[in-house]
Parts: sequence; structure tokens; C-alpha cells
Amino acid sequence: MRYSFRYGAGRIDIDADAFNSVFEILPRSAADQSDVWGTILNALEHPIGTDPLANSVSDSSTITVVVDRPTAAFPARDVLAPVLSSLQAQALDPGNITVLLTSQYDLTCTKDEVNRLLDDPVSQGYHLLLHDPADASRLREVGKTPTSRTPLEVNKSFLDADFKMALSSIRPDPFASATGGGMSILPGLCSLRGMVHHMRMRAMTKNPPLAVDSPASVDMSEAALLAGLDFVLNTVPDWRGSLADVVGGNPKAAWSRGVESSMALSSATIPGKFDLVVVSAGGFPSDLTLYGAIDSLYAARIACRRNGAILLVAECSQGLGPSGFADCVTSAKSEKEVASLIEDSFRTGMEKARLFWSVNESTNLILWSELPNSLVANKLHCTGVQDSQEATDAARAILGTGPKAALVPDGRAIVLSDV
Repeated sequence: MRYSFRYGAGRIDIDADAFNSVFEILPRSAADQSDVWGTILNALEHPIGTDPLANSVSDSSTITVVVDRPTAAFPARDVLAPVLSSLQAQALDPGNITVLLTSQYDLTCTKDEVNRLLDDPVSQGYHLLLHDPADASRLREVGKTPTSRTPLEVNKSFLDADFKMALSSIRPDPFASATGGGMSILPGLCSLRGMVHHMRMRAMTKNPPLAVDSPASVDMSEAALLAGLDFVLNTVPDWRGSLADVVGGNPKAAWSRGVESSMALSSATIPGKFDLVVVSAGGFPSDLTLYGAIDSLYAARIACRRNGAILLVAECSQGLGPSGFADCVTSAKSEKEVASLIEDSFRTGMEKARLFWSVNESTNLILWSELPNSLVANKLHCTGVQDSQEATDAARAILGTGPKAALVPDGRAIVLSDV
């Protein structure tokens, strides 16, 4: 029997007949929402922990709508359109409304390209801005988060608005605990200094997926409060990208409710540890780089026995990823070395290097990618493969014949626990 996994923009097949037994680990799938527009309007009209959107703005209000990066799991255009329509219904002047893209968006895109992706709000009279965390002239200091003391310099256009709302999606994240909510502010609208401080804190603390009280979650929620975020609208996708839920309202209350919905979709129990775990990073765009694909190793590590093997399926067509990750993951030889580098000279990306080396030390990591096998062996100190036969041979060389295998189609979208 052959199993198919997402790999870049396409798929690859694994021959499961080489395994003694196969256990497929899947998160739950949501029923398709036939009326996405109506579901979003309902969340705006019946928010959690605050007044309906129509009661929160006046015809003289200036409004900033923060929008996260468009992805398959967050169709920004389809979420933004009903929000703008709802604001228009209040007889608001589009010239008083700014659509602000977070710095998580691909900064190589031009403003015209972003405008086109969002269905041309500029031609409708709205302002469109892209946040640049390196432009000090567009930032204003608002203080430090109480718990982690993260310095907050936030986008001025956002701070100057009478009403501030943010659109994003909620999904598990092994470094931030969960996306959505305050992440639109930190790191989304902050300075490089604030981002680095926050990311270093993530690297030095435990932030398990979908934990609302983790250090990262608390820091992001505190940042949203300090910056004056009034309202969030967060979609909750299932692992295939289908819309499962929409929550709107008070930033912390609505986000917490959305995290509960995400947990109901993504949690799964395994019957024990496996000799081999085959895990995909979910394909494009998550597996453009090894840095982007690393998240999927968190679930795979939980499912794999010590000294077992993990086969990570990730195309990595754009290489290792940002220099902080690439330099750290190739120069260090252990999780302890990475931790020392984080302590002494942190650079963004090192937090994922720490997970990589934690997995590489406790299991035998096999990487099916476009990275040269020589780079994988000599710099990453694991086994590189580039087709199904090589993958099967590598697993047999480590485990012998007939390993007990688990198959995880998208490691980023699942939260595992043992029986």
C-alpha cells in the first residue's frame, strides 16, 4: 500500500508495505462552511466579551484593520471583505479606514501585489499600509510587557486609530503555543528589537501547542492590551484548511475560545511510541525552507520512541531558511550548544535550531528534501534521501526490517498525547 504526503506544491508517495504495521495519525476534519460570509458577519454581530462591531464605531471613527499573512489556512481576502462590508454598513468613510499588513507578511511583495491579493481595497478608497519593523519613523514606544519585559515599539498608524481590530487565524504552534490573538501585535506590528526580545524568550521557555497560559501566549496578550487592540476576528481552520469556526470580540476572550476550538480539531491520542514516524510539513508554503518545516517535528518527536527514526518530508526548495537558524543548526552539535548560543548571542531562528537538535539527539532523523545529501549528512548530521526507495532503505538501515510505523500527514496541525 502506498501513502501520499504533501511535498512542496505536489505530493510524494511512501511504500508502506516495507513496514510491519502502519498507524495513521490524523486530526479531525471540519464540515465545509457553506456560508463563510454569513459566519463572519455573525461573529461580528455576536462577539465574545465585548459589544457588537456596529456599536463600537461611529461615522467619525478612524479604524485600522490589521491583516495577517494570506495563506491556505487564512484566506485574508475572504475574511477582510465581509469586515469592510460591515464597516461600510455603518456609513463609514473608506478614507478613515486603514488596512495594515503585519510584518509576518512576505516583505518581498510590493504594495500593488498585496493590494491585488486583497481584492483591491485601494480602488474602493481604503488606505493600505505594509508594516516595516525596521522603519523607526513609523514606530512609537508604548512600554514593556509586565511579565517578560518585552520592549514595545508599535506601528504609529495602528496606535493613532480610534478603533483597532485584527484579523488572523488560530492554529497550534510549538514555539508560540498558538497563532492569532495578540500575535497580530507581537511580533506582527512591533520593532525588530521587540521581535528579537520576544523570540529569545520563546527560545528559552516551554510553549506547548495551544497553551493559553504559556510565556509566549502571556507576552503576546499583554502586548495586545498595552497597544490598545480593541477587537479580534480569528478564523479556526482544520488541517486541510477548511473553515471550522470563527471567533470575534475581546482579544483575549475571543482568542481563548478559538484556541479551544482548535484544540478540539487538532488533538489526538496515540496508543504508544513507534519505531518510525513519517511526517510531512504540510507542503507549500510551510516546507519552502527547513526552518518553516521544523514545527512538524514537535508532534513527530512525541510519537517516536527514543533511538527510533523520524522521516521528515519537506521539499526545502529555498534551502535552510533565515541565517540565524541556518548558522546555528549547522555550527552546533547538540541542543546544549544551541542553548548556549541562545543565551550568549541570540538571533531569530535559533529557537527552531534548538528543537532540531533536541530531535536529532533523541532519534535518528531522515530528511526527504531537495537539500543536497552531502549538506544533510555533513552539516545537519542526519540522513538525506530524495526518493521512496532511498527513504525505505535508510529506515531499514537504522531499524532493521518491519518497523512499527506512524504516518502523520501534517505535523504542524496535530497535538499529540500518549494513552
